[in-house]
Amino acid sequence: MSVKERIKFFLEYKELSQSAFEKRCGLSNGYVNNIRKSISDNILQKVALTFPELNPVWLRMGEGSMLLNETDHDIQKNDKPHVLTDKTVEYMTIPVEIFKLIQTQAETILSQQRVIEGRLSSPKDTN
Repeated sequence: MSVKERIKFFLEYKELSQSAFEKRCGLSNGYVNNIRKSISDNILQKVALTFPELNPVWLRMGEGSMLLNETDHDIQKNDKPHVLTDKTVEYMTIPVEIFKLIQTQAETILSQQRVIEGRLSSPKDTN
């Protein structure tokens, strides 16, 4: 299964259209249809930050579970980590701890942005 096919599979699972996916990730219209071989690290990070449940190693390589929760559950259940191949490690651009930190910070920023936008859009008190 190619990266494009894995994205489409994830979109089916999420019941999300390609255009909605592209918009949420900040990608151009038709980006998914134009994927030839793989996606860049920048795009992978955009997707991972937008959909934190999606396993970026599965998306890029097709290895492991589609969802990170499934992987986390399997590790706890078996009490041993998944075996990483050299190819998997090559495609992992940032350690999991840093990725989770970035993910948490991105969620905080989005939350704060919503608060700010709410305050800017609400009518000002003229008293």
